[in-house]
Amino acid sequence: MTNRILFPLIWLSAFGIIAFWGTRAQLTRAQGLIGELEGHQGWVYATAISPDGKLLASAGGDATVRIWDVGLRKEKFVLKGHADKVRAVAFSPNGRVLASGALHDNIKLWDVTTGNERGSLPVPQRESASVSSIQFTPDGKRIVAAVGHTIAFGGVLPAEAITWDLATGQPLCTITGGTLSPEPSIALATQGGTVAMPTNRAITLFDLTTGVPRATLGFEGDGQGSAASLAVSPDYKLLASGGQKWSERNGKDRRYEVSLWELATGKQILTLQGHTQHIPSVAFSPDGSLVASGSWDGAVKLWQVATGTEIATFRGDTGPILSVAISFDSKMLAAAGQSGKIQLWNLK
Repeated sequence: MTNRILFPLIWLSAFGIIAFWGTRAQLTRAQGLIGELEGHQGWVYATAISPDGKLLASAGGDATVRIWDVGLRKEKFVLKGHADKVRAVAFSPNGRVLASGALHDNIKLWDVTTGNERGSLPVPQRESASVSSIQFTPDGKRIVAAVGHTIAFGGVLPAEAITWDLATGQPLCTITGGTLSPEPSIALATQGGTVAMPTNRAITLFDLTTGVPRATLGFEGDGQGSAASLAVSPDYKLLASGGQKWSERNGKDRRYEVSLWELATGKQILTLQGHTQHIPSVAFSPDGSLVASGSWDGAVKLWQVATGTEIATFRGDTGPILSVAISFDSKMLAAAGQSGKIQLWNLK
C-alpha cells in the first residue's frame, strides 16, 4: 500500500475555524468553504441545486422556501405559502419548477423564474402528514413524495410513497408499508419505474405504478439495521443509504453508517463507517464516483464509491447536518442544518 501524507488545510470565517485534512490527491478536489447563505430563521431541513447549478433552493423550519442565486450568494425569492415547517424541495428536470413539501400541507409548485405559486398537489390526510422527501421523475411528468403520518399521543403510522400526475394534479398511486417514521425518505431506483423506500429493518423496491414490491434489500452482518436517508446513483446501478445498525441481542451497540447496494442484485457491497450519530442525508455526485453524507454529528463526509475510502470531512458551524446536495457539475457541495445557514464547499 502506498503511504499518503496528510496535509492540514484551515480556513477562517467570521464564525470560527473550518478545518479539512486531505491527501495530495484530495487538494484539487476540495479547496474550502466558498460561501454561506443566511436568511432562514430556524433549521434548514432540505436543499436542492438546480440542473444548471445557478440556483439553490432551501426548505426551512420558518415555513419558507428560499431560492438563492449561487453565483451572487444572494437570496432571490422568499416563497411563502406553507403554514408550518417545510421539509422537502426538488427542482424539475428542466429547472423551471420547484416543488416543496411541508408539515400538514399539500405539496406546492413554484415558478422558478417569477417566484409565484403555480399550483398544488393534494396530500391525503394532510392534517397528520409530513412530506419529507420529493423527487420528479426524469421525464418531469410525475412527482413522487415520501409522506409520514403522526397521530395522537405521539404515535406514528407506516410511511407512504405517493405519486402524482402533474398534468392532472391528482394522485396516481399510494404505496403503504414504509418504516414507522414521521420523516421517511424515498429514491427513484429506475427511470421512473421503481421507487426505494425504507421498510421494517430493510429497504424495499416498489413498482411505482402498481405499488407491488419488486425486491427487498436486507442489511448484512450481525444485528439489525434501518435506513433514514436514500439516494440512487445517476446510472441507477447503486443505492446509498444512511442509517444505523444495532445488536440483535440487546438493541444497543449502535453504529451509524452509509451502505452501498447493487440494485441489480440487491447485494450490499460496501459499508462506510465514520459518523457517530444519525445520518439524515446522502447524495451521489453526478458522475456517480462520490457519495456525500451529512450527520447529526456535524460532519459532512465525502466517500469514494469504487473503494469506500473516506476522502474528505467538512466541518462548518451549522451544527447537526440535515441536508447535503452536490451540484450537477460536481464543483460544489451544499450542507445545511440546525443553524439555519447553508454552507457551500468547493469540490474542484
